[in-house]
This record gives sequence, C-alpha cells and structure tokens, in this order.
Amino acid sequence: MRLFSDTRILVDYYECDKNVLNITFSGFTSIKNRMPFGVEISNRFNQSSLIITARSNHYYHYNDFMESLIFFKKIVSKYKKVNIISCGMGGYAAIKTSRFFNANTVIVISPLLGNTYTNIDFYNKDYEISIDDISGEIFYIYDDKNHIDEKNLKYLLTKVNVNFTPFTNTGHIAYYALNELSLIDYFFMGRGEINLTKFFISKAKHIFNNIGTKSVTVFCNYYSSMNEENRKKIISDCNIDEMRISNHRSDKFNEILARHCNTEADKFYLQAIYLEKEGKKEDAKKMYKLALQLNPNKIYWNFQLARLFQNLKDFNSSKIYYETAIDLALCDNVYNNFVSDWSNRLGIVYEKMNQRNEARKYYGLSLSTDVNKRDNHEFRFNLNSNDFEETKKIAQFVSDVLPICKKTVESYTSSLCESNYVFVYWGQGISNAPEVVKKCINSIITNTKDLNLIILDDNNILNYIDIPKNILNKFKNNEMNHAHYSDILRLLLLKKFGGCWIDATCFLNSQLNLEIPKILGNSEFFAFMYEKPMISNWFLVAKKNSYIVDLMLSSLLEYWNSYLDLKYYFCFHAIFYSLYIKDEKFKKILDQSMYISTKIPHKFQFVMMDNFDKKKSEEILNGCFIHKLTYKFDESKFLGSYLDMLIKS
Repeated sequence: MRLFSDTRILVDYYECDKNVLNITFSGFTSIKNRMPFGVEISNRFNQSSLIITARSNHYYHYNDFMESLIFFKKIVSKYKKVNIISCGMGGYAAIKTSRFFNANTVIVISPLLGNTYTNIDFYNKDYEISIDDISGEIFYIYDDKNHIDEKNLKYLLTKVNVNFTPFTNTGHIAYYALNELSLIDYFFMGRGEINLTKFFISKAKHIFNNIGTKSVTVFCNYYSSMNEENRKKIISDCNIDEMRISNHRSDKFNEILARHCNTEADKFYLQAIYLEKEGKKEDAKKMYKLALQLNPNKIYWNFQLARLFQNLKDFNSSKIYYETAIDLALCDNVYNNFVSDWSNRLGIVYEKMNQRNEARKYYGLSLSTDVNKRDNHEFRFNLNSNDFEETKKIAQFVSDVLPICKKTVESYTSSLCESNYVFVYWGQGISNAPEVVKKCINSIITNTKDLNLIILDDNNILNYIDIPKNILNKFKNNEMNHAHYSDILRLLLLKKFGGCWIDATCFLNSQLNLEIPKILGNSEFFAFMYEKPMISNWFLVAKKNSYIVDLMLSSLLEYWNSYLDLKYYFCFHAIFYSLYIKDEKFKKILDQSMYISTKIPHKFQFVMMDNFDKKKSEEILNGCFIHKLTYKFDESKFLGSYLDMLIKS
C-alpha cells in the first residue's frame, strides 16, 4: 500500500506479522534491478515492512526527512519489535532513525561509517554522531571494504560494540550482501580457509538472532535457491580476493583453482578475473576468450569480456560480446534483469563508433527493459551521451510546466475535425531552394492534387498564422535557428488548420490523399518513429484540435519563453518524449497511433550518394510513399548517384 509519494520520496507499507516490523531505507540508485536487503528479509519471514525509497540517498541527511518520520510513528508504535535496515541511507542517518523509533536492531549498510562524519557538504550538521557515542547500541554493520581499509575496520570494531560485522565487497543489497562473507574469516577470525556452504549454515543464526525466529535459514535458503551460475559467481568473487590475500603464491593459486573449479573453462574464467584485478588486461582478455571457447553460452562471461574490450577501447570486439550477452540474457529468467544496463552500455559503444542508429536501438531496449526506471532515468532515449544532461533539464522543465500547459489546453472546447490541408515550408522561397528541394516540392505538388497544398516561405507565413512576437524576435536576431523556428511553425499550423506537415526535403511518390487514411486510421495523430515514443517530426499528420499538438505547442512555447540561452537542437523531441512519460492522455493517444519505423523512409537517404542501381532504386522507392532526403551532401559524389538519377527523372 502506497502511504506517501512526492518528488523526493516514496513510502510503502505492507502488513503481515503484527509483532515485527522491518523499516527499510533505500535510494533509487541502490535498488536498480535488485530487491532491497530489508525487503528480502521481510519476505523470508513474512514480516511487516515499511519501505522508504528516496530519489537521492542524500535526502536522508536533511532536517525535513527527520521531521517527516513523525507521520509514520503511529504505525511503528504498534509493533513489539522494530528493525531498521539501512540500504544506502548512511550509517549515521540509520542510527538517528533507530533512536527516533526506539528500534531493537539496526543493520547499517554504510560505505563511510567510522571513517568520517559525512562526505555531504549540505546536510544538517546536527546530524553528526561520534563513534564513541554509538558504542553499546545494538546494530550490525554491513559495509563495503573497498571504501574502508582493513586498518579502519579494526579501529571501528575496537570503538563500537556490535553483534556481527560482515564487511562485504559490494554489500548494498541482498544479492551482493552474500558475495564475500568468507573474507570475514581472514580479517577477523584468523582461522584461514572455510567452506562457503558450511559457513552459511553455521553463521546464519549468529547473524540474525535478533531479527526473527526463522533466522537460522535466511542465508542458507537464499543461497540454495540461487541457480548454479549465481552460486559460482559468489564463490568466484570470494576466491579472487582469497588469491590476493595469499600474496599471489603460485601453489596457493593452483590450490584455489583446483578446489573451486570443476572444469577447464571455470579455471580460465577465474584466472581472467584475477588477472584483470591485477591490471593485466591483455592476459585477462586471453583467458576470457579461452573460457568462452569452451563454454560460449556463459552469459556473464560474455558480458565480462565485452566490458573489458570496452575499457580497452576495442569497440568492434566489445559490441560482439555485448550483443551475445544480451541475446542470451533475454531468454534467461535471472539474467534478463541485466539487459537494461548492458543495452545502455552497448548503446555507448555504438556511439563511440559513430553508429547512432544502432545506439538509438539499444538505448530504446535499455529503456523498455528497465523495470525500475523513474524520472530522469527515462530521458536517455534516442540521443547520445552528451545530450543526457540536456534531456534531464528538459524533463525537469516539463514536470514544472505541465500543470500550467495542461490547464491551458483543457480550456479549449473545440472537438476534433478532419482536415485536407498540406503544408510545406522553405524560408527563402522555392526559387532560391537547392535542386533536391525543388525536386521534392514538385513531387509533393504532383501527389497532393486532391488536397489543399499551401507552400510557405518567410514572406507569406504570417498570412496564415500568428507567430508570438518573442519567437519572431529570436528568429530575426539569430537567437533561434531555422530548425527550431520551423518546429514552432509546424505546430502552429497544425493547431489552427489540422492536416499534414511535410518537410521540403521529402520526396513523395504516391497520392497523399490515399495514404493519410491508412496511416492515421482512427487516431488523431501520426508521426514516423524510431521506437515509441521517439518520433521524427519531418512528416506529421494531425486532426484539427489534436490534444498532442495542442499540449506539445503549449510546452514548446513555454520552453522558449523560459530558457533564453538554451539552443538544444533536439528540444522538440525531448519535450515530446517527456510529455509521453508525464501525461497519461498524451501517452494514450500516441499509443493508439500507427507505428511505422522511420528507418523505412530513410533508406534512400542512406544510399543516395552511392552509384546508381536501377533495380535497387525501384525497390527502395516502392517501399514507402514518402522518402526523407537531405540537401547536404558531397557534391563530388553526385554524378551517377541515386540522387542524380532521381533529380533527372
């Protein structure tokens, strides 16, 4: 049950056991693709849960967070036992919260506990809790030993009386909290090697003797429920540091390999990880390859090698192994949770190779498979990584102005109307247009004889629409380029008249009055798309009074009113995408529209400077009623090209 939600925090409450309540604190970044540690415990014991998830972990250090806890005190007070389970909120915030609720047990997962007060500059300074001050309180510490060295761990244990202190390698969530518990033996118990499976059975009761009556089974059940691949990964993660601790003695190394590797492939893989951690990346690469030659369908092994190639900037090799890992993971119930992250990585690889269409494809796959995507995580869509910050700004902008824009649009009372208008715009006039543009406009004239075609330029545009003065001034003062200016023109025209907008660089080869009913259907809007909702805006069809056009225009005008210094080229697309995410009605209308890939009408553009082939040309042109061309091309390749033959035809 959702108790509370705002821009900073979500609070969910699930009532099960009426005696024990586990309060779990997490951040969105901590729980991506993973179940929070506290939720795992609650599910195991069928205990009640109060799950608090902050948009930023830093929020737990603010005054208003502590003040907000008062609203949940009534729920907490009815339980006999309260456990605070902190997954990334910070050790000191967890302790403060436990005192507020008089909790029985605190499990702290805090990378910097004991090493410093905080690494956050803007948090409430009254939050500071000294190490000496917390001595004697009942809590467990789960921590990341990468952040605190062994010396500090031992110092912390001398200062704080804790029941149990497993310092893991990546201990922020349930899956990772198991990874390196065997290292406790090396750091604190001094008894040498231990068997991982026996360790779980013998230590589980000691770990959670204050959590629940079934505590003895929590880890061994979780461990045994994992598939073989995950169990081996846990063991190999433990073994890698075991190798490092052994001072890399060759006899010790071989002993570890013999003890934990059942096949030659396992041995190669474990050696690859070890060599990579030692910085010997070329040697590691060879070992990964040997492992995959023997077992090519190991999902995580393919990912590891892809990641290593990416680090080595061998992007051609990296993409091969990423694609293999993703294809295998999509068919695997465990590893399909990784598809979103791996697809995003592959998108970045394709960017580095300047293959933007492939990058868009995998960014889209990343988005569609990210079950935990929220807010700004959703706005890395069809753009490259340099655009990510700009799209985040626009996403926030849309969140801020949507209520105002929506209210404006909903005040319009007119109903949807069919329209037979077609608009084409070339600012300088057709007589001054390049030959390819003239050819395209002639094709539009030929194929719109039964429609009301209006050809526009800067001299006649004001005869048809009223352009806001600030937009005109920006355009005249070179504060807005032709692309951004025409973004607004097309929406103003479609709002007033409805109908169809066609860029002047579009070649029509079929009667448009026959095509529009097919693509528009019962919807009020159509655009070619990369993947929904990533549209192209060079060809738009809309009924008059379309909600999508009205809301998009209102938002775009507000953007240019508010952001005087922004010249982000893809602002139209980013705003459109943000509206799709933020507004249910906008999303519903677009989802009902027909999907046609924008790649189809771009096929001719991709080959237009190649040597002409009549059969292939006819095949491409017959594949779609419209083709998006460009007037920017290498003139030295023009003669004898597809474009040359098209213009002459």
